[in-house]
Amino acid sequence: MPRASERRSSCLSPARLWPRGPAALLLACIMAAAAGRASATAIDCQLQSLGGGDYQCTYTVTNNGSLGSAPINEFDLLFDPTLYDESSLRITTASPLSSTWSELLLASAPGVPAAYDALALGSGIAKGGSATGFSVDFRWLGTGVPSSQGFEIYDPATFALLETGQTDGGGTSGGGGGGPPPPPPPPPPPPPPPSTGVPAPSGVSLLPLGLIAVLAARRRGSRRIQAGAS
Repeated sequence: MPRASERRSSCLSPARLWPRGPAALLLACIMAAAAGRASATAIDCQLQSLGGGDYQCTYTVTNNGSLGSAPINEFDLLFDPTLYDESSLRITTASPLSSTWSELLLASAPGVPAAYDALALGSGIAKGGSATGFSVDFRWLGTGVPSSQGFEIYDPATFALLETGQTDGGGTSGGGGGGPPPPPPPPPPPPPPPSTGVPAPSGVSLLPLGLIAVLAARRRGSRRIQAGAS
């Protein structure tokens, strides 16, 4: 099955489509783009209110073939610490799914969100298949109710990033009664007065950027937290 990028490029072949006119070319491109979106990995969230601003999201991951014939063996769900209380994250996946996937919480770093990481211990999610029951509890810091969040698909052998996307957020179901959403966080404090000291060397100012890159590259190693720790 051709990849989405191949379908998009094939729609631009003048020899095949231009003799039928510009309208045919435009229609073919629109259809190819729609097919590419339809074949992307889908992650749906069934959101349940636990009360007091706490929620549980149960995820269904579907392999729609955007990776070719490859299964989904590892994925991350991203939790922006400005919207999700990172200290409240808790893995609540039930058996038997919890026994066939290794689940971890990855700590955030400057410019890098916290993440729930799931690694298949077996054959993963085959093309055309799906797995449901991945579950995370969290406290919501934003306004309203949680909606979609970013996800990433990885090759566990190389840690290569294969695909990114956004989850499809579901409506809230019953549970803890919900209640009004939590108030917005207070405004940040005013910036400190400008320093009058001697400016630091330029190499020091570049350190945070290098640190961010290192942390992002090694997030699956040294920055992992034991699954289910609370």
